[in-house]
Amino acid sequence: MDDIIVAENLYKTYYRNGQAIPVLKGVNLKVKEGEIISIIGPSGVGKSTLLHLLGALDRPTKGKVFLDKEEIYNLNDGELATLRNRRIGFLFQFHHLLSEFTALENVMMPGLINSDIKYQISDIRKRAREILEEMGLGKRLDHRPCELSGGEQQRVALARALVNEPDVIIADEPTGNLDRKTAEAIHSLLWKLNKERGKTLILATHNEELARRAKRMVRLVDGTVVATKAQNYR
Repeated sequence: MDDIIVAENLYKTYYRNGQAIPVLKGVNLKVKEGEIISIIGPSGVGKSTLLHLLGALDRPTKGKVFLDKEEIYNLNDGELATLRNRRIGFLFQFHHLLSEFTALENVMMPGLINSDIKYQISDIRKRAREILEEMGLGKRLDHRPCELSGGEQQRVALARALVNEPDVIIADEPTGNLDRKTAEAIHSLLWKLNKERGKTLILATHNEELARRAKRMVRLVDGTVVATKAQNYR
């Protein structure tokens, strides 16, 4: 498999009240197409920051990120937003669903805001409906987030991440607020997407049991990668 994402010498420094706060300090990482990798490390080590840089949500202070050999931070903000919307799906600890819209409308949203829509609205609606039905939410299409359980909300968020058929799914503590049974159901969905559709999955988690299920586990310490370890992928 070819590398789909390559990070070279990534640095990220934030500034607060004129004081520099270095978070990432020269991260190098390669992710192969169709791979599942988990990123682990203590709180504040830079896991979320790294995911944001890999997913084109934020620009590095220094360093490069390549998606299919294209250096993404050479793109302007508009081009970067288009790339992100088309090729990367995001799943966060907090679902960030729009409260005034139904589950179906929330899932349709990324397709509707695509600046180069190749599908009619009816096609996007059909695609969103199919994904929600596949996730067992066929009877919840017209429900708003407040009418859904936490697990249902997170499944809607995952469906939204998939509606544009992204190549990469980036998940940041996606089940941190869920009970164990519900969390395991979400994990199973993510692994199914990898095995059946070949989606590349990059997952940050504090859950080492979950992290060990990945094909490769990457450990961050003090803003740098200190170890990568192959797992028994399952």
